[in-house]
Amino acid sequence: MNIKILIADQSKEYLDRLIDKLQEYSELDISIATSYEKLEKAMNNSKYDIILFNSDLNDSKITFNAAKLAICLYDEEQEHSGLYKELKFIRKYQRISSIYNELIDSYADEAGYTPDFSNGIGTKIVAVYSPMGGTGKTTAALVLTQQLQAAGYNSLFISLEQTDSSTIIYPHEREGITELIAAVSGSESNDTGSFEIKLRSTGKEGSGRTSYIEGFSRVIDYMDVSEDDIEKLFEKIKSVSSSDFVIVDMNSTLDKLSNKVFELADRIVIVEKDNEIFRRKFNIISSYPPIQDVWKKVVTIDNFAHGSYTDKNNVHAPNIGYISDYGTISMEDLIRETLRNGSISIDNIIG
Repeated sequence: MNIKILIADQSKEYLDRLIDKLQEYSELDISIATSYEKLEKAMNNSKYDIILFNSDLNDSKITFNAAKLAICLYDEEQEHSGLYKELKFIRKYQRISSIYNELIDSYADEAGYTPDFSNGIGTKIVAVYSPMGGTGKTTAALVLTQQLQAAGYNSLFISLEQTDSSTIIYPHEREGITELIAAVSGSESNDTGSFEIKLRSTGKEGSGRTSYIEGFSRVIDYMDVSEDDIEKLFEKIKSVSSSDFVIVDMNSTLDKLSNKVFELADRIVIVEKDNEIFRRKFNIISSYPPIQDVWKKVVTIDNFAHGSYTDKNNVHAPNIGYISDYGTISMEDLIRETLRNGSISIDNIIG
């Protein structure tokens, strides 16, 4: 989906700075006009979803018949902003990410955008968990995401870790999951159209044609999330996403958010490691009521498998495969080798 937008302002320097950042949002198709004459010509030649304009481009009031939505790009020095009291205003000098968010929210709210809900029907949530760090949980989650995508299922990777391990291969560039949480918990939480646009704008293309949402950049953002936020987030994603599977890389601690993810997930993958620490920790958490309540959804993957692999059976649940111990190699290489080796079956995830 592209949102066709025309931005009109006399300052070429300002437009260059604004466009440089807005072009990072792939759903925006942006044109510019640096004078009223160029704005008028553009409107005569094309139709736009949004026209964002400086009110001082013309002394007389401008008519915007070529736009679904006209928004005044406002600053206090403008002399003619009073001509457009019926329109929405966006402050000209603020963070560009804030300008973008206001544009998207205004468009979803007033431009007659109606989302297509059909694609997301049947979206399955797959939660990937381990009771301790260092088991290769994030690696396994990324392998599953790419393997499902390669099998023809649109797959979305989301990190719900306090500290996002996937930044090793997907460096943090902008807020992802934090923006989605804000979208479902704020004043626009019931606006499904706005959420679909937000989901599309925060989604990025990962390895193997998968999609991913960037995780939390600050622990405090994780701590602020409620169980209700997680439930609303999954409901919204299922309503509007084109993904067949959403792979959730969970935090290793057992807290209120983990309990909610366990409850909502269609399948839970526990990544196990054959050592004493894992066995001790798992024996403790396996008696935890929220785990017992969802045990029928659990399958396992064994990591750091040596030699001729056999299921160590630390976790008494169906095993769907293993990740071999390749020694000290990068996460990207480990994912690539595991996919090439074909040691994990997704049949139990799909079924």
